[in-house]
Amino acid sequence: MEAFNIKINSDIYGVRLKSQKPLRINVICQHVGYEIGRDFFGKWYDNSRMSALEDVIIEEIGNSVEARGL
Repeated sequence: MEAFNIKINSDIYGVRLKSQKPLRINVICQHVGYEIGRDFFGKWYDNSRMSALEDVIIEEIGNSVEARGL
């Protein structure tokens, strides 16, 4: 999967695949990095250490990643 940008509300998120097994995605927004992943049950979660994304944002990014074929 190639990196792509997604606009949610007024923010633009850069999204890039980190690993496929387990599925992990790097997300960048306003110079802050996040990591999200998908658990065994298919639920998206925030795996960031210092900061966290809102659940709605995580789901939106996860749905965009799934729509691209992962």
